[in-house]
This record gives sequence, structure tokens and C-alpha cells, in this order.
Amino acid sequence: MDATIPDDTDDYLAPDVQGEGSSFWPVFLRAIKVKKDKLAHYNARAMTALLTFAGLFAATVAAFLVDSYKALSPDQNTQAIISTLNQTNILLAQLVSSTQRTPNIVAPPKPFVLDDHAVTYNTLWFLALLLSLVSALLATMVLDWMSDPIAVKRRYAPETLEGYSLRQLAEFMGIHTYGLDRLATLVVGIMHAAVILFIVGLVLWLYQVNTTTARYLAGAAGASAFAYVAASLFPLVDKTCPYRTPLSYLLSLALYGTATFISLVVVYIIMLCRAVGTWIDDKHVFLPDVNPGWLWGLLKEFGLLAPIIPALLYSFIKGDPNEVRANMMDRALRPSHEQHISVNQLLYLTSFTKLHLLETPETLRYMVRRLFSMKSSGISQYIGHLLEDAGMVSRLTAVFSSVGSPTDAVGSIRFLQMLVLADGEGVRPRNDKEAAEREDRRWARLDALISLLPPFFVRYGELSASATDQGDVSLLAAVSGLRWALIIAMGKMSGYPHPDESPGHFAQSRLQWLFKLLQSIAALRMPVVSANDHEDLSTLFDSQGDPRVELAYRNAFTLLDGASRCGWRDGWQETDPTYLPKNTPHMWEWRRALDVATPTHKPAAMKPLRDLLNQELVKASLGTGPGLAALGGASLDALAIGALADLKSIVDVGAPLPLSPTPAPAPSSAPVSTSALPPGNAGTPDHEPASEPAPELSPAPELLPAPELSFMSEPATEAENQGSPVGETASEVCFCNSNGVSSQHSDSSSSDGARDEAGPLLSNAASREKEWERRGSAQTRVQASE
Repeated sequence: MDATIPDDTDDYLAPDVQGEGSSFWPVFLRAIKVKKDKLAHYNARAMTALLTFAGLFAATVAAFLVDSYKALSPDQNTQAIISTLNQTNILLAQLVSSTQRTPNIVAPPKPFVLDDHAVTYNTLWFLALLLSLVSALLATMVLDWMSDPIAVKRRYAPETLEGYSLRQLAEFMGIHTYGLDRLATLVVGIMHAAVILFIVGLVLWLYQVNTTTARYLAGAAGASAFAYVAASLFPLVDKTCPYRTPLSYLLSLALYGTATFISLVVVYIIMLCRAVGTWIDDKHVFLPDVNPGWLWGLLKEFGLLAPIIPALLYSFIKGDPNEVRANMMDRALRPSHEQHISVNQLLYLTSFTKLHLLETPETLRYMVRRLFSMKSSGISQYIGHLLEDAGMVSRLTAVFSSVGSPTDAVGSIRFLQMLVLADGEGVRPRNDKEAAEREDRRWARLDALISLLPPFFVRYGELSASATDQGDVSLLAAVSGLRWALIIAMGKMSGYPHPDESPGHFAQSRLQWLFKLLQSIAALRMPVVSANDHEDLSTLFDSQGDPRVELAYRNAFTLLDGASRCGWRDGWQETDPTYLPKNTPHMWEWRRALDVATPTHKPAAMKPLRDLLNQELVKASLGTGPGLAALGGASLDALAIGALADLKSIVDVGAPLPLSPTPAPAPSSAPVSTSALPPGNAGTPDHEPASEPAPELSPAPELLPAPELSFMSEPATEAENQGSPVGETASEVCFCNSNGVSSQHSDSSSSDGARDEAGPLLSNAASREKEWERRGSAQTRVQASE
């Protein structure tokens, strides 16, 4: 036999298994063999145990019935003894007193009266005995039905692989159609009913023997019954509860069936009333409007539809169109792609896999995209605790080191989004200073991956550009979600800007650097929306106002523009459904989240926004709202219309278009540091596309933490501050002059500067002073050369 045929096909006699379908049917046969083996193993184990228990239980019940059944009829021996005693007394009386004419006769026994209690407990015990015997009989039958008699199968003539497989499919479907896979549960339920009947009868019998003993037994029986019912109800509340009993299935059938039936009756009444109203308006009766056939079809599938029946009923009451309910039913019947796990499940996974799930980049990306949800209790704290382990953080950096596909890129950027917002503390900060210090600690712990972000985002930009050209907006949506997470992180630190050396300045500098890094990538760049927007983000961050509002609406517009270029395909609507903590507003709620009012004097809208608003589909949708619009019924959905309306409300679309964008001010002539972009992109203005990715990107921004934070690295020793003789290393720094022409200057950095480029954080006052002196001297040399 061919090796592709599973072991259970010994009766398959056709010699040739090659040909059409030869690769498919063996896979099916292996799968169905596994299912049948599991079912047969469970039934054999359950029924064998039940047979043993049924035998012991029947013997126990029979022992009680041997004596108890006598109470159901008069005792013939007692009647015979009383009759004999009467005759004996008569003879003795005659011998003692021969003159006495009236014999002494013993009073006859009282007539037999049947005791109601005796009838009750005997009935219960006999029923228990009968049910135990029936369950034992059914157990033997189940074992026989689940067996696989080879002799019967060999009666079939030789057949093809396809015919054999289809016959196996038919047999397996018969098992499910006739409930053989559920019959074992029924047999166990019958045995449970027998035990319950016996215990109730035992309590009633003991009340005739001893009341105190009977009360103790009744209390123990009641506690056991309560535990049994509770174990039966738990699976109805929590689907993961393993305490299922045969009663659980009965309760589920009664609960869901009744709720579904009542809901469908209400739905039918509503449908009937609306149909009658339509008949009156149209003056025409159309009986198919009140055909209850589809309700019967829903009732037969109540197990699947019971969870959404309340939503369907509410939809009917609201008057939603049929398409809305069709989508609800479609989502209920389709397999869910968002199977999120709890933190307890995650701990089990990491324990059983020896941290493989968190150390393998591909697996971690998959879990972030499909399983992690910041809305689940404990996931945010779990990720926050990972940041407290320096060794674990160094392992997690592998997620950003090699990105080979768009799926990998989305998983990596979503993980970065979680790292930005994860909170391992578990409690709210007591004041603004503590909140700022927490953010400083977060970014200090993330220092190991900072050096990997510039090349990662260059690669991400390449993948995003390619995906957008193919109509895929998912990568652009993911980076928009990351920007929104950065905006939320900015809002955790009240007050803006944060002075140097103050709590929050360190985290603020990192967040600004990330925004500039994203803006340096042409495919990820945020266009300007209004005439007041800043082409250069450095000028935005140097201003005294809060930059979050401008960043928020430019971020929203960037994604809308990308969705438009992709034909408004799905994937842009929910940018961060599971990547934001619970009760956190999402990106499209930027006006509510940042409390943005409609300005009195609106700035002029820039060309990118005007071009988007002038598209025929957008104009038609904004004019008619969601639903059917012009262009053959095509229209944007309500989310797109609302997002475009929010952008339109803060600008003046009718104002004259500025002749040219406000030129970006030339960057200050200082070496690239925390407030600058990586050297490879520093020479590219924010509003101009980068001609090509920079050959080398700075591995980490030079951020100087606040001195009073205890989480910084230990102060360097005096020998380390003095260091060895300074070794000069050349570095290229690119600037733009006032004419927009790039110029490059060579600068030398000390070994301390090289250590900064590698990523370590300077926490020593002497080191910071030395660093600022080096920056000042470098700035003087650059100005002199210019």
C-alpha cells in the first residue's frame, strides 16, 4: 500500500492510489482518523468506568431494597404466629378452668395500613436501580456502536480512493447526525439521575429510623446538590470552565432556547406590525412579508445565534436596514480573527514554551498582531514589566533588526506602539511630577532599541510605499496608530515644553526625535494641512504651544490621504482597535481627546487637503452624508465623512491658497543631537521627499537624562570621566543653508561622543558638562567654516 494512505485503510483494496485527488484524500483520512480515535478513546474510557460504577451502585441499592420492600405488603409470618397463639391460648384456658365457658382469645392483629413514606423511598430506590441498569446497558451498546468492525467493512467491493474516502465521510457524518458522539454524555446523565434518586430515598428512609441522623444526611445532600448545580451553571457564564455536567447541556438548551424563542417572537411581532403598516400605505397585501419561515431557520440555529439575538432585537427596534442585521449575522458565523488572550493565558504560554514566544521575533510579531490586546486586563502591565528587565529588552530588540515582509513590519511597529503606552506600575501616578518621571524611566529602559529605529523606519517606509502602490493601506494605518500613541504619551506629561533637566524633558526629547525620524521618511511624511502648519517639526517643537493638536490632525489627514490613494479600501478605519489601553480615545477622536474647538479665524487650507476635498466621491459623500450618494450609489462610510468634516472645520477652504509654502527655517548650526534627526536625513527638508535612504543612520539620539532620576546608570568614575587620550573619529553632519543647498561639514568627536552614539545614557554631571562643551566647540567650528 502507498505510504500516503493512513493506517486505518486496511480494507482499501484498490492498488493504484495515484491520480487526481491523491494528495487531498489522504490528508482528509488522517484528519478523520484522529477525530474518530479521540471519540472512541473518550467513549471507551467513560463507558468502562461507568460500567464499574453501575455494578457497585446496583449492589448497594439492592442491599437496601432487600429489607425495605417488605414495608409495601403485610407480613404473612406475623399473621400465622398470631393465629397459632390464639389457638394455644384457647386450649390452655380450657385446661385451667374447665368450668369457664368463655375462652380467652388473643385480639386479632390490626389491618395492614400502607405507609406513604415507605411507598416513596421504595419507589425512588427501585427507579434508581432501574436507571443504573439502563445506563449499564446503554454503556455496553455505546462501546459496541463506536467499535470499528473490520469484517463489516471488508464486505465492500474494491473501490477507488475517492469512493473509500467519501464512504468514511458519510459514516463520520452519521455519527454526528444521530448523536452518537453525544450519547456518552446522556448515559452519564442517567447514572447521575439514579444516584440523586437513591440519596433522596435514603434521607426519607432515615427520617423513620432516626430524625437527627436524617437531618445531618439531608444537609450533606443539599450541599452536594448545590455544588453540582453550581458546577453545571459555571460553563454558561465562562466558556473556559471545565466543570461541565450533563445538566449543563440541559440548562444551556433551556436558557438559550427560551431566550431565542422569546426574542424571535418579539421580532416577528415587530415585523408583522411594520408589514401591516406598509400594506396600508401601499394599499397592497404581500403575504411573504409575514412569512415566519426564516424565523424557524434562526430558531434551529439558536446555539450559534443566541449571543447576537439581543443585538438583532435592538436593531429591529431602532429600525436599521436589513443590511446591518445581515452583517451582524455574518460576523457571528464567520471565524473570528481577533482571538485575544488574557495575561494569565500569556503567562501559561511563556511558561510552557520557555520564553520562546517572546524571544523569537516572528512569534512575537504574530502575538502582537493577533493575540495581544492592551484592553485586556494585565497585558499592559505585563509588557511594562518586560521593560524592567534589561536582558529581556535586549532580546526584544530583535523585533526591529530584520523586517522582511509587510506583516513583519506591522507587527514590529505595533509592538513599539505597545511599548510606548504600556504601564507596568499598575496604579495611577500621584501627581504630574511622578507621571513625568515614569515616562523618563520608560525611555531610559528603551535605550537599547533606539539605535535600531532609524534603519527600521527606512525599511518600513520602503515597504509602506510598495504596499500603498498596490492599494494596501495597512502599513500606513499602523504608523498612524504609532503617531497617535506618541501623542497620547506626550499628554501624560502636563505642561509644555519641559525645561532642561526637569522631569519629563528626557521623555519629551525622545518623543520629538521619533516624530522627526518618521517625518524624515518620504513615504511616512505628514503633509501640511493649513497655512499655519510647520513644515519643519523642529520649529513646531521649539514653539511654546502644545504641538499635539497640529500633530493629531496632520496624522489623521495623512491616513485619509493614503486611504484615498488606495481607493478607500478597508483597513484604515480602525488604526488601533487593540493597541490602546482601555478607555483611551482612538485617533479619529482627536478633537474630543484634545478638546479642540472650531477656531474663529480659520487658516487657509493647503493644497493637499483641497485636492482631497475636491475629489468627486468626497464631495458627493460630504454633500449627502453616509448612505447612497451620487456616482451610482457609491459613498464613503460615516467614519470617513466625520473625519473629513473634522479637518474641514478647522481650515478655510475658500480662502486664497498661499503662493508657496512657508519656507522651513534653516536648522541651527549645531551637531546632530537629541533634537535633530539622524545625520543621514538631517539635510533633507521636511517638506521635500528624500531622494534615497541615508546610507547610515545614527544608532541612537544623544539624549541627556535628568540628574535626579534614580533609574539612570551609575555615575561614572573619575577615571572614566577623564578617560584615555581622546581619539578623533570623523562624522558627517549635513545642514541646509538659507538657499536650501545642502552642505556637509566634518567634525571630530571624542571617545565620549562615540559612547553617546552607541546609546549609553549619561547620568553624571561631569559627563554632561563635558558633552555640552564639546557641542559648543563643534558649533563654533561649523560656523567658522560657513
